[in-house]
Amino acid sequence: MTATPAPTRADWVDARLRSDILSGALPPGERLVVADLADRYGVSPTPLREALRRLAAEGLVEWQPQRGARVASATRRDAEDLYELRLALEPGALGQSIEVGADDPGYAVAVRAAHEEFRRTDGDLGAVLAAHHGFHAALMARCPNRPMLTAIERYAQQSVRFQMLATAGRAGRRDLDREHRDLLAAAVDGRAADGVAVLTEHLRASLAELRARPV
Repeated sequence: MTATPAPTRADWVDARLRSDILSGALPPGERLVVADLADRYGVSPTPLREALRRLAAEGLVEWQPQRGARVASATRRDAEDLYELRLALEPGALGQSIEVGADDPGYAVAVRAAHEEFRRTDGDLGAVLAAHHGFHAALMARCPNRPMLTAIERYAQQSVRFQMLATAGRAGRRDLDREHRDLLAAAVDGRAADGVAVLTEHLRASLAELRARPV
């Protein structure tokens, strides 16, 4: 068995900084001054700069000429642009994944396990959204188009901030459990067209929630 590499200091800083951005502890537009962040996290500037470069590559941090780094904006227009990209990519990736997964018993096992993890996750919103992300990733994992999956992963990470913003007041408006059960059933039954339809509606409903709230 290959040992999992130990996380580096930059990995640790990346995780902390990412969590603070996604949770809103570092709000959109906040200046990210390396010296201040080094004091905040008790680290040297070097791993912070590496973490900022990683997050900039994912679109969570913006570099502005002569002004340094800032947390990326999170306007309603940003949310619309992001979900339009997800709608263009994710249903197709899911359809391909289900078609390939129909010949792979391990696919259904992995999807069921990810759904169960998501269903059982409780506690803070960040943990729930991480498990939600894991379920969606498992659904699309068998898509053979790896560049497409890389792009989807990037946009899904950026979506977490908007999902947190959309959560308030959601109760009773959507049956999210049913939506995810429908996705699970389509995947494990090998019904690619149904999976595409369910995921498309799932993303459209999320976009409609975001449009209904100030972001």
